[in-house]
Amino acid sequence: MPIKKILLFCTCLFGLYAVSNAQIDFDRSFTLISKENTFENLVSEVAKSTKIQFSYSSAVVDPSTYVRLSRNSYTVQEFLNEIKKTLLIDYVEFNDKILFVELEEKWEDFWLHGYVRDGSSGEAIIGAVIYNYSDEIGTLTNEFGYFSVKIMSPNSFVKVSSLSYVSDTLMGISMQSNRVDVSLLPRYTIPEIIVTPLDEIDSKYIIDDVFDNTADNVNPSLFGELDVLQRIKFLPGVQSGSEVQGNILVRGGGADQNLMLMDGVPIYETTHLLGLTSIFNDEVINNVDVSTSSFSAKYGGRLSSVIDVSVKNGNKFHHTGSASIGLLGANLHAEGPIKKKQTSYNFAARTSYINQLIRPLANQY
Repeated sequence: MPIKKILLFCTCLFGLYAVSNAQIDFDRSFTLISKENTFENLVSEVAKSTKIQFSYSSAVVDPSTYVRLSRNSYTVQEFLNEIKKTLLIDYVEFNDKILFVELEEKWEDFWLHGYVRDGSSGEAIIGAVIYNYSDEIGTLTNEFGYFSVKIMSPNSFVKVSSLSYVSDTLMGISMQSNRVDVSLLPRYTIPEIIVTPLDEIDSKYIIDDVFDNTADNVNPSLFGELDVLQRIKFLPGVQSGSEVQGNILVRGGGADQNLMLMDGVPIYETTHLLGLTSIFNDEVINNVDVSTSSFSAKYGGRLSSVIDVSVKNGNKFHHTGSASIGLLGANLHAEGPIKKKQTSYNFAARTSYINQLIRPLANQY
């Protein structure tokens, strides 16, 4: 055999031996396109960039496991260390390859906890569902949006969801990062709805509704004196024991079964002159809310009705007043601004002629 062929053959054998014994360069740098991907895609991308072969079994790590890395640029050593820390697996160098193997350290269960909030407002989401599909364990957030769920296996897959919000998925969970705060974005947005009336209603005579003082002259009381209690008797289901007395009987109940309020303050005696006139001066009344059924529990345990009388605050723009003289008495009313648009006054007074008639009799006896 010629000497040249022998030398060429020896050179090829030496080259093959050198290649077969090449060491993996763990200090070689590379840059990933995305730091969030499946384990299979990440390893394939690193293999193309570094020309390093990787091998693993699906029993060690699921190829579809979603991995979130901390950055895009790594050395081979840094990449392997972060994969080891994130997925709790180990690696060894064998025949110029990187083999991923099970971690020899014993797995310890831990609790994943955090808060679920609205991504647009930051408000806590109450009742959001946190479900660990790997261990089939779930929980709900409390009134503060806080949750805590047990993680019993590596590579757990946790889903966070709530009604009308876009769900989020937590993957690559480790003991070192057991605190996770989740922000969910609203799935639907409802535009503002503005409701406007088609017409104006001056006065109402409806149960559980409000009627104002525009009906003063429709139903006058005794001798032409205006009385809100007398007008209430014209509502359905309301009557009195006699024609002119102020007692109100609702759906067969007694007069003491009604709750009478004046700006939220209970009134226990509502009439003067043995029921002939009420204590309410119509000149200062703003509206009257009459509820004869299904009234709120906040009013207490009254059985028949709730009558809530609201008093005027006074005109904050103009000074107005009125005076009247009737068969039974006289009335005076004035209102207006003390400081325009900010503070007002409302003054009313009335008297009865009957006082002058019965006073001599009262003094005698």
